[in-house]
Amino acid sequence: LTDFYASPECTPSRAMMLTGRLNLKTGLQDSVIHGTEPRGLPTGETLLPQILKETYGYTTSAIGKWHLGFYNESFIPTSRGFETYTGYFGDQEHYLTHKYDRTQEDANADSHYFYDFIRTKPDNTFELIAEVEGIANVSSAEVFCNEAERLLEANKDAGAPMFLYMAWQNVHGPLDMVTPEWLKNNVDSDTIATLHNVPMHSRRHFAALTLQIDKSIEMLYMHVEKTIGLENTLFLYASDNGGCKDAGGYNTPLRGGKHFLYEGGVRVPAFISGKILPETAAGSTYKPIFHVSDWLPTMFGLIDDSTGDDYSSVVGMGALDGANHWSQLKQAATVGYSEGARDEIILNIDRWHTPDCISGDDDEYCTENLEPTGFSRGAGIRGEF
Repeated sequence: LTDFYASPECTPSRAMMLTGRLNLKTGLQDSVIHGTEPRGLPTGETLLPQILKETYGYTTSAIGKWHLGFYNESFIPTSRGFETYTGYFGDQEHYLTHKYDRTQEDANADSHYFYDFIRTKPDNTFELIAEVEGIANVSSAEVFCNEAERLLEANKDAGAPMFLYMAWQNVHGPLDMVTPEWLKNNVDSDTIATLHNVPMHSRRHFAALTLQIDKSIEMLYMHVEKTIGLENTLFLYASDNGGCKDAGGYNTPLRGGKHFLYEGGVRVPAFISGKILPETAAGSTYKPIFHVSDWLPTMFGLIDDSTGDDYSSVVGMGALDGANHWSQLKQAATVGYSEGARDEIILNIDRWHTPDCISGDDDEYCTENLEPTGFSRGAGIRGEF
């Protein structure tokens, strides 16, 4: 997908993907959810896993970063349609220790970190697993792959379709370096040498984390192949925002990056893969603009095409902002830029303050103090440009 657009930050993109609705309508258009905030994706919103489970009979599981609300149990994944969840609730943490150590505003606290790595239980409570053997000091990418393998194995004979939502931590900050042991076991010596020759430490760490997620996706593909099979499986991949300049990101030739509504912040990598794709789409490039909110209706378009159902009859589908691209995707090789399911996108409308950035020796550090400006600002795309 050459023109795939998301939000310039994490929470808004995840919300739009799972609801098919613009953040202007869910109240999540103004930055991300921080650790101490008593808010989340409104519980009145119907999420993709809820519809897949209740209408189409899917089993549903989530692994990885949530970041859509967690201040009480009604906002956590297993209250929003997912039957199981393993991962972390907040915006970021360390890859090996699973600690969140960004400064907390508590003058009486002796320590300024907490663990954020959990697994849900059938009764919708959860247990902290950050210090459990096999998870403590093991990278999140490895933990997530192991959990995916377990779920795929458990579902291979379930007799029901499966939706697995994998929200990887890589390559979000903090940019913890991948361990030498992992590199030795998973990457060839020439690539390791090239990696070590990257001069800027943030880019070097970013590159290592990219190698790790590439390997993790390869492992996930192999797990799918040996369990539920590839014939009726579709893989959807996308970034949630542009690269963050102060955390190894690099978006050239696009302007800007994470936090900003310039192309570098919102036009991100995305692709679709799977044997279920027709020959008229496999190996081709889809040129029309595609928004993160389009994933939900496009997935239902695929399901309806396979089953003969009509997702438009599902309660709540009339409130979607996303567009269904499935009929165009099936003919991706011959569909031009202006022949897609949409010709405009509202990227955002909000009242916020651009973060301040300070240049260091080899990095640029940006604050996250996104304060109201007293006026509205926004951005959109219309037509071919």
